[in-house]
Amino acid sequence: RARLFTPAVATTLDLVLAADQANLRNGRDIIRMADRQPEIRLIRDFDPAAVGRDLDDPWGYLSAEYERTAAEIAAAIPGLLAELRDRV
Repeated sequence: RARLFTPAVATTLDLVLAADQANLRNGRDIIRMADRQPEIRLIRDFDPAAVGRDLDDPWGYLSAEYERTAAEIAAAIPGLLAELRDRV
């Protein structure tokens, strides 16, 4: 379920995942206003083959684009899980 990302929400988080550079910039602006500042990273930074790259936005395209975006997310999951395990 989507919700508005606000400084109050940011305060409750440890890690924020951004889909692209625009999300990263906007998220950083919001996080700066939070009482407690979580880390923010691109989701693809957890895929060693795609560090620094944006997640493709399939909105308005054919199903093949959604499949490609799903594959990009799936490729990042192992690295994300490893990061989360290291934090516990």
